[in-house]
Amino acid sequence: MLELAFTVEDLARTRFATSPLDHVICGMVPQECPHYAGSTTRDRWWRRVRAHVPQAAGPLMELCAVSPTGLPDFLSAQIDVEHRRIGDELDAIRSVPDGQVRADLSAAYGHLYDPEDTDGRTGNRGAEPPRIVRELYDAGSDGLRRLTHAARALYTRCLAPDWPDIQRQLRADISRRMHTCAQRGVGELLESVHPRLSWNEAGLLRYSEAPWHGENTFTLGGYGLELRPSIFLEGGIGFFLPQGRQPVLFHPVGPWPGLDRTAPGPDGLATLIGPARARALRAIGRGPCTTKELADRLSITAPSVSAHTNALRTAGTITTERHGREVHHTLTRLGHDLLTTNPEPAGITARTEN
Repeated sequence: MLELAFTVEDLARTRFATSPLDHVICGMVPQECPHYAGSTTRDRWWRRVRAHVPQAAGPLMELCAVSPTGLPDFLSAQIDVEHRRIGDELDAIRSVPDGQVRADLSAAYGHLYDPEDTDGRTGNRGAEPPRIVRELYDAGSDGLRRLTHAARALYTRCLAPDWPDIQRQLRADISRRMHTCAQRGVGELLESVHPRLSWNEAGLLRYSEAPWHGENTFTLGGYGLELRPSIFLEGGIGFFLPQGRQPVLFHPVGPWPGLDRTAPGPDGLATLIGPARARALRAIGRGPCTTKELADRLSITAPSVSAHTNALRTAGTITTERHGREVHHTLTRLGHDLLTTNPEPAGITARTEN
């Protein structure tokens, strides 16, 4: 059993965050990792993108394949932003000092080599550590540039096209959970994250599941807890429990109608504004576009697009600006909120290609 001990200060500092880097890494860890076993969403995504994995992604994929039980702490970027960007996360990793890089590698892969060995090459089981671990240990923070370049390449080729849809799903999940918190309190919020979590009035959040055996209590130390939803987690949850930093709990999106379901739930947005205009609003939500680009996204004629954009603009969900001979369409705050609270039932597998 694992217990997280909260103080009043910890409760006040508990927050949500979304991370593209989390999804890049979660997409690469071995299938036998217990946190991701049976994730149909991740399996479908991987089958679709694996042919597009760039060669430059090799170092990150190699590091993720070394051990299914854990990764170095420096891969969990600490950024005080709710909705993160991949560039900011990679900048944070590149800024990790040499000493922390080597200490994190020793902590994560100490079963493969003796951390007291100054060059990091002596295996405590009579074998050298994996090549990528040895290279990172030798290079220190300089080696992180190669690793973050790999993460950037993997994100750009395999995840970036889906990220706007994924992020809407994550934000919708956070919005629903915050509604639970407002109505029923933080205890109900924390219990809603996973069925194996339980909260008691003493301020303990309990998780009873392997690999934690016996009684283990982790004190949050006034840093609070960061909750990060992931579409690649379905049955399990993960923890990042450092000393002197905010701990993280990785959890699946809730069982809400929407993402990657065999039988999609009802589409609230289509019910509200009609299916054709819902598709148009979601297409604009994938990024500002011209009338021609929107017609290409929807595979309809320009006059039909104009009819939809006129209605959406009248409803206050988009703005339209003319630049020369082109007309550009962008979401308003109202349009963004409608997409966030009404995720597309078909999920990322129904993404419209540009």
